[in-house]
Amino acid sequence: MRTTLKLVLPLIVSVVVVSLLFAAYQVRTDRRILRNDLSRRAEILAESLQDNAEPQFDKTNRRRTKICSAWWTASASANI
Repeated sequence: MRTTLKLVLPLIVSVVVVSLLFAAYQVRTDRRILRNDLSRRAEILAESLQDNAEPQFDKTNRRRTKICSAWWTASASANI
């Protein structure tokens, strides 16, 4: 019985240690993969939003430019 325990106990401990090390490695790898995937998805979403938002800003800037130039023209002609 004692000899069996001397053989089985180190085997059990080594299996547990290897299992814990592998689990830690797997968690670290999965986190890295998920972070990279999240970063890639965020970049794709940002590019998509930029493509959709830029025309709206261009319209707003054109409107502001027209309003400012009209105001400037009216202001300049009033000062003459």
